[in-house]
Amino acid sequence: MSIVSKQEIIERKCQELEKAAAACGVQAVPEALFNEVVEFLTWYGDSAVLAHWVKDVYLAGGSIQPPAGTEVPLVSVIIPCHNYGHYLRECVESVLMQTMTDWEIIIVDDGSTDNTPEVGAKLLEDFPEHRMRFFSQPCQGIVQPRNRGITLAKGEFILPLDADDLLAPAFLEKTVAALQADASLGYVSTKALFFGDVNRVWPKEPFVPLGLLVTNQQGNTTLYRKDMWKEVGGYEKEMIHGYMDWEFWIQCTQRGWTGRQLDEPLYLYRRKSDSVVMGAKKQDEKIKMQIMRLHSEIYNPAQAAEAGEEIHKRNWIPPCLLRSPLLIPPRPGAKPQPAAFSIGDYLGLQTLKRQLLEQLASIFPEQAFTFLGKEAGQGDIAVFHVFFEMCTRKIAAFAAAGKKTEAALLGLELLARFPLIKEAVLAALPCIAAGLDPQAACAAGRIYFIFVFPDDEMAGCLGRLIHASVSPEESLFNLGLVQGAALLAPNSPEIAADLARRMEKAGFEADGRPHTPVIWYVTNEMGYRNASINGVNRARTMTLSSLLHSRQGGDVYVLTPRHEAIADAIAAFYKRLEQMYPDRNCRLPRWCLTVPEVWLPNRPPRTGRQRFAVQQPPRPDGIITEGVY
Repeated sequence: MSIVSKQEIIERKCQELEKAAAACGVQAVPEALFNEVVEFLTWYGDSAVLAHWVKDVYLAGGSIQPPAGTEVPLVSVIIPCHNYGHYLRECVESVLMQTMTDWEIIIVDDGSTDNTPEVGAKLLEDFPEHRMRFFSQPCQGIVQPRNRGITLAKGEFILPLDADDLLAPAFLEKTVAALQADASLGYVSTKALFFGDVNRVWPKEPFVPLGLLVTNQQGNTTLYRKDMWKEVGGYEKEMIHGYMDWEFWIQCTQRGWTGRQLDEPLYLYRRKSDSVVMGAKKQDEKIKMQIMRLHSEIYNPAQAAEAGEEIHKRNWIPPCLLRSPLLIPPRPGAKPQPAAFSIGDYLGLQTLKRQLLEQLASIFPEQAFTFLGKEAGQGDIAVFHVFFEMCTRKIAAFAAAGKKTEAALLGLELLARFPLIKEAVLAALPCIAAGLDPQAACAAGRIYFIFVFPDDEMAGCLGRLIHASVSPEESLFNLGLVQGAALLAPNSPEIAADLARRMEKAGFEADGRPHTPVIWYVTNEMGYRNASINGVNRARTMTLSSLLHSRQGGDVYVLTPRHEAIADAIAAFYKRLEQMYPDRNCRLPRWCLTVPEVWLPNRPPRTGRQRFAVQQPPRPDGIITEGVY
């Protein structure tokens, strides 16, 4: 396995793209390069060079358009401005460059002490034919100017835009088309390109409308229906410290409004360390508590202490603080909504998926981009079986032709697209082991067995992966690994045959006939990888070795729960046994793995009532227990 770290790979890719962007310039940019840069900023890293290049490419492709000429505008763009005169003209010109021209601009100067009035007057002078209005008022804070501008708006659709931010020329064309195409939608946003102190594309996770109740996935510059704003009653006047847009989306979601997010970063969001947003992040927890108190019918703020560290996570209200069930009323003509709110389960799966992909990227560093790229985890479940059949057919063809590496790379793609589908995991990991790295595939199998699929099928897959990674060298340690693999995959004739051969070569019996007396040694752990370090493990080794070395003979059955490191534990025990008895004048134990009778949520897998994974051992003549079973 390569020792190159994921961060080194990302840095190399960043340098490569920055060099390509500099050589290309901002005119006639190849679509493939542009998309690759956007993908990098979304999934991999922060680059001021690349973020500003994307912004400049967007703006270089636009030009100020002639006025629409319609009497009543379709869209009202609301621009509050407080001491942002030095940004205001660039902001307005990005609206003037919109390819969809049926709009009006309403600028609300909120008590600025800089040159905002002069900049506003000059804009009106320079563009007299465009629908643009400028209002000045004493400073009212961050909420009132936006509400006032919307009150004055004539458009059916509203687009708030901060005076220091910009729009790509196609923003209105694409968002308006999406909102008009689906009457059930209340709003349409796009991804945001951050530039300035932060330089990336946000958010990278798929947009989930119900998810707005726990995390804000869209900026304030989102196109929405004015009717939605009226129904909600506007932006909450108490949100004076920030997050007013998030609180607004929460109100809309509570009333059954839904929306969508376009995948392109057409909203160009200037990130500054002294902005209102950054100030709000410093008071994140305080403002979230304010939101929960304002909407106690949705949240239970009294249980905030029970959320633990989750409550300190920025831009995140722990799902455990949502009241359950939380009914979301359907809107007339809207698409069917869930009868009861289940965003906690959904976000739990999304978190698991993200963690899995990050783990897989670290296990396979040379293929990290496969697991961190835009397509990772985004496979459409509706077409999974078609995609799965196509991949497995190609994998089989590659394997038959001896092209194991090609088969493994296809397996990686299948696993990255559908990391939570068991069929994909069971098909992908063996071909990855055969064509790329058996040790890495084995490590991935352990993670899946621990966290996702702790069942017989995954245990069998893990057993076969362990067996594929065992060295052909004859030793008791390797015998232990094969023994563990056989216990995890009891139906594998290949592993059973290898175990019998190694047992015979090592001088131990390979038959399954019981001998008397029968001793059960019952333990809740077999020491994992540390059978000769921990005091308990040392005591276990001494007790078991004494039983196995006893002249009285008989069989010792070790009863222990099935876990991901059982092969390592047996191998470590055998290695210790060989050190104690180099002449091998002792027997080997027989192994019986147990599994919980019922897999219960939120319960450790090694507690509760157990059953034997394969078959029950003979009735014991004596039982030795160790630990809590």
